[in-house]
Amino acid sequence: MNRIGEKEFKRYKNSDTIVVYGCGNSIKKLTDDDRSHLSQFDSIGFNWFCKSKIPTTFYFMREQGTKAFATKGETQGNLVSFLNRFYPKSCIICDNLTQSSPRWKKINTYSLKSVYSKYKHSGIILKELFAKNTFEEFKDKFGAGGRRQSVVSKKMMELDIFTDGLVYDFCTMTCIMHIVTYLGYDNIIFAGVDLYDHRYFWLPDNALRAITQIMGRGLETKHFTANYTCELVKEYEKTTGKNVYTFNEKSLLKDHIRVYDKSVY
Repeated sequence: MNRIGEKEFKRYKNSDTIVVYGCGNSIKKLTDDDRSHLSQFDSIGFNWFCKSKIPTTFYFMREQGTKAFATKGETQGNLVSFLNRFYPKSCIICDNLTQSSPRWKKINTYSLKSVYSKYKHSGIILKELFAKNTFEEFKDKFGAGGRRQSVVSKKMMELDIFTDGLVYDFCTMTCIMHIVTYLGYDNIIFAGVDLYDHRYFWLPDNALRAITQIMGRGLETKHFTANYTCELVKEYEKTTGKNVYTFNEKSLLKDHIRVYDKSVY
């Protein structure tokens, strides 16, 4: 990977709108018209979104494919292969976990030269700020009713991802939102962030990911990140004043933010 600096990283931004691609089952239901419409905006993918082969401006890597999370078809080798083959123009964003919580420090790999040198991309490596251990506001166990996500959203507006670090709290979406905030996007569209089950777009409708089975989660049960993500997105919009939408009208996000209307853009 060709490591780039802050100025070059910012040059990847070519729109005021960014699409945040999740891995929910609704991704495989996107029509050609949907894909064409969304392609006019910048975009960021994460987890195993690369299996969709839909191009993205940025691609974020945290724990996926590492030894602790590797399963059949979801290994570091698979990730390298997919990204090098189908995402040659994406800017890679690696999360350095060496200053995160003890649990995550053990699986820090993407910040190591032996790993990131396998990628043919330009990209950056950011240190992680583990919110629970970093923010004074969290010492009272976060308070109630979205206060936790409100605090995190405020910190995203204040902290520079290069000089301060990248905020992580509960799930990867926190990191994604901090990157989006740093780059100054005014409009954010969530596509494939379904949250109503544990289905993933690259699998048959009746199949569970191996890691989901290992964690003891069911196919039809609400996604384990659903409550946190819904609160985060709602509080983020309130705190930042940005326009936030869900592309999937059935996503659990629909109860907290607006459903995107293609005719408006």
